[in-house]
Amino acid sequence: MAPATSKLQAGDWIKVTVYGEASLSGDFQIDKTGTVMLPLAGPTKAAGLTSIELADALTKDIARIRADPKVTVSGPRGG
Repeated sequence: MAPATSKLQAGDWIKVTVYGEASLSGDFQIDKTGTVMLPLAGPTKAAGLTSIELADALTKDIARIRADPKVTVSGPRGG
């Protein structure tokens, strides 16, 4: 696993955990446009961000549909 300061890029696989929301959690691949698509949350730009920055962005996206989400992102890792 890369350090949290590594920038994500297209093709990377990440593990997203939304505590208490199994339907929003899982392994996702960043597509060729640099976007990751989570169920219900929609597309989020991921390429160029660290895993911590992406977790912050996803928290904001998911907060539109779930109150006070707790989101972590692990990765990148090989597919």
